[in-house]
Amino acid sequence: MVAPLPAPVLVNSELAAHADLEWQVDVHWQPNHAVRRRGLDSRELFAEQLPFMPTWARSSRHGATYGSRRYDFVLAGTRSENTLARVALRHLSLAAWVRAKAAEHDLSALPSDAGRRTSLLAGMLGGRRRYVDLFGGPLLPALRAMLATSAKSNVAYPDGEGVSLSSTEGVLTFAGICARTADLALADVREYADAALRAGVLRRGMVLRCTTCEQKQFQTVDKLGQRWRCARCDALNDLDRHAWKLPADEPTWFYDLHPVGRHVLSEHGEVSALLSAYLRKQRKEQRGAFIDLEEIVFLQGNRPQVEVDLVVYTDDVLTVAECKTPGELTGKERKREILKKCRAAAWLRADRLLFATTAEDWTQATRILVENAVASFSEWGPLGSPQVEFVAGLGRMDAEV
Repeated sequence: MVAPLPAPVLVNSELAAHADLEWQVDVHWQPNHAVRRRGLDSRELFAEQLPFMPTWARSSRHGATYGSRRYDFVLAGTRSENTLARVALRHLSLAAWVRAKAAEHDLSALPSDAGRRTSLLAGMLGGRRRYVDLFGGPLLPALRAMLATSAKSNVAYPDGEGVSLSSTEGVLTFAGICARTADLALADVREYADAALRAGVLRRGMVLRCTTCEQKQFQTVDKLGQRWRCARCDALNDLDRHAWKLPADEPTWFYDLHPVGRHVLSEHGEVSALLSAYLRKQRKEQRGAFIDLEEIVFLQGNRPQVEVDLVVYTDDVLTVAECKTPGELTGKERKREILKKCRAAAWLRADRLLFATTAEDWTQATRILVENAVASFSEWGPLGSPQVEFVAGLGRMDAEV
């Protein structure tokens, strides 16, 4: 709120006659546009961070509730309406709400390194929803194919629709992108690709070889001219057949993925985007807001405590999710890691603790381990443990809970 609310004056004359009467004032936000209930420190709900709180406030079922009386210095003889609190409240984003809940436990909550990368890509694309649509949508197989599996193009791209720039980096032709998005019509592939090109997440250009150092490289269309400069040795080259070799008539356009996007895929960061897309699709025709937050780390001082892959709030349900590529949790510390996720879910008073994978299914041993760890966790609040769910087959049309 940019201005305080009016004083909550009682309009009932019989009630207003009692000078010592106090009451509670409810402020309703639009449904699903703020995390409701779950308790929150009063100070975090005020728009201005004053050295003192004019009254108390709390999260409530439909928004916020605050006390009618001022708790700061009030002179004797002050008119009754001036003894009432006039507060300006704030509508917390999911990120701000998570930070506020972490502060209640003397923690800070910040984007992890992976979170900063996904936030950068979301900013380039124009928002979190567009990021999920690209990295959790039908173009994902083509993006993944740009992580070459061999330094030899004929091994990484036997169909001839891509070129390896190194053992881990490759570029695709538009035909190569279409071949890996068979469920989309060509016009739809073009629309996805053009949106990513406008954002700079995809880059169009040519694969050329320098005549001086013979370095094979990708040159973006913005850097091309009849004379182009080598990215390695800085030599000037002619844009002729020697530079592109094949085909003999004209060079081929290729598409490259932004380095930040490559980093996200190499660390399997797209699994969180796939889960976000899946959960949004599960809502079907429901109209409420869908808000999610990816890759958050909770710190005590400078020491990381827990990293959470995805936090989702929709239909008044708060979900804390762990995303994996394999269908099992491995390593000696796996139970400890599960308990860390339980701790984060307890801090946020989550309704659901979700484990998601792109594998065909979770192993039975992992399911039992998670369920036992949740049952033995001793820090759940009075409402008990959240609902535990497993999702497998992310990225398939038939992903299942």
